[in-house]
Amino acid sequence: MTTTDPRFAADRRAEVPKPAAFSATGPLMPEREAEEVERRHVAFCAEFGSYSESGQTLSRLAAVMSVRAERCGHYENAVLVERARNAMAEFVPPAGADAETLRKLRNAAEARAMFDASAEMKEARRYEASAVRTFLRALKELQRIKRDADRAERATQEAALGSFLQDEELLAEFEALHPQARVQDPKKPARPPVADDLQEILDRAERPSSVGRRR
Repeated sequence: MTTTDPRFAADRRAEVPKPAAFSATGPLMPEREAEEVERRHVAFCAEFGSYSESGQTLSRLAAVMSVRAERCGHYENAVLVERARNAMAEFVPPAGADAETLRKLRNAAEARAMFDASAEMKEARRYEASAVRTFLRALKELQRIKRDADRAERATQEAALGSFLQDEELLAEFEALHPQARVQDPKKPARPPVADDLQEILDRAERPSSVGRRR
């Protein structure tokens, strides 16, 4: 059921979402931002080894803030490009000016347009600066977590190596006190004994034969 009451029309206008910000290369779609945030989140977790719950939270915070800062930069760049184009379109060359003077005047007009002192742009720059600060803080915490993890891993390896060296020293002391308990090198096994009947056959084969000799 439709109504023509202006109060309800105003409420419907208030619920319409604002359009997405535009960059110099095109619109920044929320889907693209979400994909980039997820990609950076995975990359930060892999780079800093932050797979704990707090580490993943910091990695996602760093990913979100980095994408947000870039979005603010794209928005500022788009606004300044639009201002510069409008300034060039509205530029009216003075009469009687030579080519060099016109070039300088156009450059000056473009430079003035590239600085936006409006309240909206000031708020956008503050928004960008806040995102950058938060990103750098999250990055610093991720680096600290990685340093602590590397330090703990080195301590574990050194402890394991120290235990091995201690066992070697105890073995050397034990062998010095009890030389008879020292592990000898394995000797080559002796040749197995030959059976008596086989030995007799071998002895006969080695005796000189008397067949064919004169007596």
